[in-house]
Amino acid sequence: MTHIQHPAKDHRRIDRLFCGETEHSKQVKRHEEDRMARWFIVNEPTPNNKDDSHQIANSELAWTDRFEQVCGHSKAQQFPCLVSFIGKTGVGKSTLIGAMVTLSEKAQTVDVQTLDVPVTRIDNLEHATKPTSVGVNLYKDIETNESLNPIFFADCEGFGAGAAAAGASEVLGAASSDDPRSRRIKITSSLYSGNEPHSRSEVVSTLYARFLYAFSDVVCFVSNDMQSFAAEIERLLLFIAKGYGATINQTPAKTLICIFNQTPRHWAKMLIPEELKKIALIEMGDVWTNSPVLAEIRSTEWASGIDSTEEFLKKYFREIHFCCVPRKDNVSREVLAEQYALLRRQIEYGSLFAENERKGTWASYNVEDLSSLFEMAFEHFATQSSPFDFASAARKYDETPVNMEDHILCLLRQIYLKDDPKLISDFPTVVASALQTFS
Repeated sequence: MTHIQHPAKDHRRIDRLFCGETEHSKQVKRHEEDRMARWFIVNEPTPNNKDDSHQIANSELAWTDRFEQVCGHSKAQQFPCLVSFIGKTGVGKSTLIGAMVTLSEKAQTVDVQTLDVPVTRIDNLEHATKPTSVGVNLYKDIETNESLNPIFFADCEGFGAGAAAAGASEVLGAASSDDPRSRRIKITSSLYSGNEPHSRSEVVSTLYARFLYAFSDVVCFVSNDMQSFAAEIERLLLFIAKGYGATINQTPAKTLICIFNQTPRHWAKMLIPEELKKIALIEMGDVWTNSPVLAEIRSTEWASGIDSTEEFLKKYFREIHFCCVPRKDNVSREVLAEQYALLRRQIEYGSLFAENERKGTWASYNVEDLSSLFEMAFEHFATQSSPFDFASAARKYDETPVNMEDHILCLLRQIYLKDDPKLISDFPTVVASALQTFS
């Protein structure tokens, strides 16, 4: 394949992506600064014994105003898209988000040290298996920040982080549950309680899945090993299955991007998405053969006709794409830059696809709408086992007018959202006519 020449600045920024701190004290300081990116988290277990096998009792969901913060002075005509990065601990989710932010065109004119990006893994073998983040952090994409559909990246705590995540304060600094910005609610949903003990991992995998699948337009599933890909896809399907039935009255237009990141070895054809897809599908096999839960889902009427793992995935996602980012030591920086650019195009395509599906419908949410929905969803997913009803929630924050004053306010809001000068100029005439008609 022909490689495009990328500027030297790209090369320096790519090198910087893989330059982690070597000193523990400096890494702790960086994590303390990165705590401002925290969006939501299931707090650590309250018992003295913080073994992850202990039941989660009196646990809380804590969330901050991070979304409103990264939106800044957003326009009412902006309709955000959420892109979630999920996968097991250590596959490079944070590094990929850092690449999407720092290698964008607009980022080239900004001092890289001022960019808001995740903290990556410490270059210290003692901490090689420990999480670099706990909970879900949120970052804005400066490339699309001023566009009609700004993109936001959610960096999700790794699959199976478990006790390592619960004890991550050793690396991340102070405990994450004491953030003064956070609002908290006790987790009481029957999904996370019962006769059997529920570990933090179980609560996290269910609650995070319900929220992230509900609101994500694009899910980036990250793996770093083709040989274990089938097992990881099984975990992805189990994760997504928990989120699929968690909402109703929602426009399903989600995109899945399977990313092989920093793979130990690769073939040239893995850099071509369609060829990579063929290789991956062969490796996946029939994932339900080793999973009683997936086999049970496949036996339902809803899943009838599923004869391959790809068809299984398509039950949850309208679009599925593949991307390979090879190990940095095995390819040139030009190749790395091309693959990062490919991933960005896939993300932008998925975001645009979702917004086009919603455009012109009641399910097209601007920043204010989403902010209200997030608040209601956090409370709902922590306390209820029933699906989150987007239509019902939308009515709560945008109630039906019951008198003339309400109708006028509703009209003003719609004019503000449309940002059309003609509508503004016609407003007095419309209101005067309505008042005369109904007086």
